[in-house]
Amino acid sequence: MGQMKIDDAKAPEVLNLLELSANRLTSIANDLLKKNKGDENKKILFNLHKVLDELIGEYHGRAEFKQITFVKNYLSQAIQIVGDRTKLQRAFGNIIKNAVEAMEGNGSIVIETTKPNGVVHVSFADAGPGISEDKLKAVLDGGFTEGKQDGHGIGMKVVRETIEAFGGRLNVRSEPGRGTTFWIELPLHPVEEAFTLEVESKNGRV
Repeated sequence: MGQMKIDDAKAPEVLNLLELSANRLTSIANDLLKKNKGDENKKILFNLHKVLDELIGEYHGRAEFKQITFVKNYLSQAIQIVGDRTKLQRAFGNIIKNAVEAMEGNGSIVIETTKPNGVVHVSFADAGPGISEDKLKAVLDGGFTEGKQDGHGIGMKVVRETIEAFGGRLNVRSEPGRGTTFWIELPLHPVEEAFTLEVESKNGRV
């Protein structure tokens, strides 16, 4: 049986990508188990930047993302979110994949997090062909199905519903020839509530 050879210098990176992929598969499996048990709506406290970093780390190891540059402009402090971690990560992943399709696998995606006025903002800006104003509403409604030349709209209805389940809102701005930016507004929970959720989660009561 043949064995895959890994350059010693790249071994840590490859192992990290394998770990990230395994973690995501474990999260998906756990999500399915929760659904079978009727626990899919339970909330947990999690780190927003870690969710994003896991996605970026995994995508770096995929062939279709080799020509994609991720630029991270994160808020210097950690951002804690309460809700369904797996579903939010899937929503982010869908936005990123659509952006990659829009750029035909070559370009940059700028991911930025801010916290203005007690609300979390997460934005994904691509360097794709952009979307005309008359199509933007159809994109958010998930009804834009003109194929992959624009790369947006497929699955966006699910993304919007996921964000709304967090009590947030999905927005988009775009201009033909200047790319597209999706930004998400998420509510911040009081520190006391977040701490209680974290403690209860560790005790298996969330």
